[in-house]
Amino acid sequence: MNIAQFSIKRPVVTMMIIISMVILGILTLVNLKTQLMPNYNMPMAAIRVSWKGASPDDMEKLVTKEIEKGLTSVEGIKRITTKSTMGKTAITVEFEYGVIIDNKVNDLVTAVSRIRNDLPEDIDEPVIRKTSSFGDRVMLLGIRGNDLINLKSFADNVVIPRFERIDGVGTVSIFGGLEKEISINIDPEKLEAYGMTVIDLYSTLKSSSLNFPSGYIREGDKEYLVKVSGEIKTLEEIQEIVIKNEDGQTLYLTDVANVKMGIKDRNSYGRTDGLENIIINIEKSDVGNTVEISKVVQEELKKMEPLLPKGASFTINRDSAKDITKSINTVKNNAITGLVLAGIILFIFLRDWRATLVVTVAIPVSIIATFGFFGAKGMTLNIISLMGLSLGVGMLVDNSIVVLDNIFRHLTELGQDRMEASENGATEVIIPIIASTATTIAVFIPIVLREGRAKEIYKDMAFSITFSLLASLIIAITFVPMVSSRILKSKDRVHEEGKILKFIKKHYTKILESSLKHKFMVIMSMIILFVGIVGYGSKNIGGEFMPTTDDGVYSIIAELPSGMEIEKANRVAKTLENIVKQDPLTQKYISSVGKEAVSIVVEIGDKSERKQKVQQIMADMRKKISHIPDIKINMVPRMAFGRGTNRDITLILKSDDLNQLSYASKMITDKISTNPGFADINNSMVNGNPEVRIVLDRKKMEYYGVKVNDLTFSVSYQILGGAPIKIKTGNDEVDVSLRLNEDFRNSPEKLKEIRVKGKNGKAVKLKDIATFEIGEGAYGIDKEDKITMVTIDANTVGNMDLVMGQKYISETIDELGLPKTLTYTFGGSGRNMAEVNSQLKFAFMVAMFLIYFILAAQFESYILPLIVMGTVPLSVIGVYSGLLITGQKTNTMVFVGIIMLAGIVVNNAIVLIDYIKVLLEREMELKAAIIEAGRTRLRPIFMTTMTTVFGMIPLSLGLGQGSEMYKGMAISVIFGLIFSTLLTLVLIPILFYLYEVGKTYISRYI
Repeated sequence: MNIAQFSIKRPVVTMMIIISMVILGILTLVNLKTQLMPNYNMPMAAIRVSWKGASPDDMEKLVTKEIEKGLTSVEGIKRITTKSTMGKTAITVEFEYGVIIDNKVNDLVTAVSRIRNDLPEDIDEPVIRKTSSFGDRVMLLGIRGNDLINLKSFADNVVIPRFERIDGVGTVSIFGGLEKEISINIDPEKLEAYGMTVIDLYSTLKSSSLNFPSGYIREGDKEYLVKVSGEIKTLEEIQEIVIKNEDGQTLYLTDVANVKMGIKDRNSYGRTDGLENIIINIEKSDVGNTVEISKVVQEELKKMEPLLPKGASFTINRDSAKDITKSINTVKNNAITGLVLAGIILFIFLRDWRATLVVTVAIPVSIIATFGFFGAKGMTLNIISLMGLSLGVGMLVDNSIVVLDNIFRHLTELGQDRMEASENGATEVIIPIIASTATTIAVFIPIVLREGRAKEIYKDMAFSITFSLLASLIIAITFVPMVSSRILKSKDRVHEEGKILKFIKKHYTKILESSLKHKFMVIMSMIILFVGIVGYGSKNIGGEFMPTTDDGVYSIIAELPSGMEIEKANRVAKTLENIVKQDPLTQKYISSVGKEAVSIVVEIGDKSERKQKVQQIMADMRKKISHIPDIKINMVPRMAFGRGTNRDITLILKSDDLNQLSYASKMITDKISTNPGFADINNSMVNGNPEVRIVLDRKKMEYYGVKVNDLTFSVSYQILGGAPIKIKTGNDEVDVSLRLNEDFRNSPEKLKEIRVKGKNGKAVKLKDIATFEIGEGAYGIDKEDKITMVTIDANTVGNMDLVMGQKYISETIDELGLPKTLTYTFGGSGRNMAEVNSQLKFAFMVAMFLIYFILAAQFESYILPLIVMGTVPLSVIGVYSGLLITGQKTNTMVFVGIIMLAGIVVNNAIVLIDYIKVLLEREMELKAAIIEAGRTRLRPIFMTTMTTVFGMIPLSLGLGQGSEMYKGMAISVIFGLIFSTLLTLVLIPILFYLYEVGKTYISRYI
């Protein structure tokens, strides 16, 4: 007794199993987490080190290289990329896929701790954490008010700590605001006159404010802690510090320095719609959930409102949770629309509401049951997993259609009663539909099993389609025959043919008969069609890594010249803001200003509310701001911040010869700048910071008794300044900053007069022990796997795209005839695209083998599977035709669609050939069997194709937020399936005829 027979004879058990699947799915769905993208296991980690005032050369030699040496002991590293800039080192470590990244981060921490003593003592402690190549931003908040000092204090002491305690929050950063500072501005001439140096002053201040535990004393049964409290608490106490008391003369701090309460030098500004405020950026950790974090953040904001300074208020400038909800709802609505359309198509074909209901119920039951699998697999509701369900909506009824159609054939043509017809009809097609489901599922197995970026991106979609198809298979071989045996009647019109179907069958029979007479002409025509369309499409269809989505927001990143003062950067930002606010499409803009870049996030509203796409809006804005001098613009179609935000194309040049890199990068940059298809071009080998190099004379230093450590410390404190102590004022800790009065450090000439400590504490001027060179240092030193590199980045505009752009740049490099010692590759999206496409090609080849094995086992033949698989190239004709007709670019989503098609399109051929074989076993003549099978299977083939196509039409229209993500995939599947179905109904019968004739010939003569 097979499963269909069991379900008919045990209907209550069958219903209980199906109801249990639905209940489990509903219970799981209630608790499923919602997020935009799946949890990616990207094996990447970042190491960040800061060293105040250090040049890029010093960072590279003294920090970056030492850490690189330490990392040689860590196994599984694929690539190390380093960037050494002014006062900062950023190291990105990429591991091979398949590693447990948490373990590797621990290995990095251990490796860096081993070489910590080899690093400069005064660097900030290295920060090591796993990272992701995908955006982690959750919210962009603002605190408005008039008192920027109190706002900054409130943000630092109240807001930031609360947000950092929220489960799943990674980092919280802040822009804008003002901070108090007690500045001690030294007069070096007075200091020297009193026989003191900056080091003396530093030591005195450091020892003047201490709380020191001094042990315990006992008195009877009591024990007292003794604590010496010498902490300075007020500005007046600092001003009254005695720095020297000698020969009856008391010297106060105010005798050699100006001590006052002031404002710390600004390093950032934040504004919303031109009004200055505090901007707070919240990012999630790798395990954080954006929607849940957003909810908790908003709850915390309500709790903190009563605590706000007078006149202040919170603003939610950007909430990624809303974007996620919109995108998820778009997918859900498309799935529901697809379900309705599939149901309408079924009713048109079946012409009976009971039969339509029997088949259509497979869709919601399969989807709900799939959520149970989601919970077991630890998956979330995200755009990728729901995309899988949406793509599978039309396919979920395929098995049920085949079963129901065959049941009716037994009911009407063979005259069996409904119980017998349901049992025999379902039993007859169990093997074919299991094989069909297996081939569809098989194409995803290579994607899921092979470690790599493709697996991380598409595994949720693969699992959702697989689980839903398995659920639909269970429904088809249990629920459908069980219900059919109870409610269907022989007089039902389901198996009656309407006029349209009769018309189609009549003409299809003529076409098939004619094709069987002109077999080789038909085959040659299809080969020519394949070569022609695929060849033309390959040359004329653009390509990209991932689709660009229009989420109603874009960002302007203005990268600033190195060494620009923050006030000048702020003026640049205001100029940009004035242009942005004049655009009638601008609804809101949020600005963050730093010394390296100005970032403006511009909201333009939902795409349904405007005629222009975000790319066109960015192109128009690019023209408006192109006249602003001394900045490099990067337009990004999403919310983004800061220098280094990826552009569309990244070219990486590598060489150990800096002159070679400089020459080559300039030549390439100049060349691509003449092509209107490129915009926002950036060469990383930019002019560096203007710098004064202090070249020490070792002999003179020895003569004057100046130690290198004392010199570097003294010079650093006098120029950069530092905070030897802090004082508490309310909830704030205020830095007490020590450095030279600005009049003594505002030019390179003044530096020569800086005093350092020599023999017997005597002050020595820098010009007496060093020479000074004014030049230009490197802005940054970039390396990949210890080889110096230069990157040239550009955005593509107009008809230019990633594939065309990379091809143009490669041809440009070949034309320039650059030295062979210089190598190049593409990074960023280009590298990711190459990696994913390589993995998808491998997955496609493995999928073909798996499909072959399944078909060979089903048909017990080595040749028949190859005939069935002839439908795959036919689908590719459709894919390229669809892309050309709609103007859709190829991307990884399209390639996944092609892989999906490989598992779907063979199903029609399976059904067709399986029935031909049944008719041949009844001793029907070959041609007659082929024609009869084509006529008989025409309706179920059309039904399964049309339900799948109409189920995907909503996805292909690109309506709703985030729909661009899966539009290309839906288009490829729709056109591929239509073309494949139409051509399969002609080509497969011809190939099968030739196979049978050849088999007969071989058995007769060989």
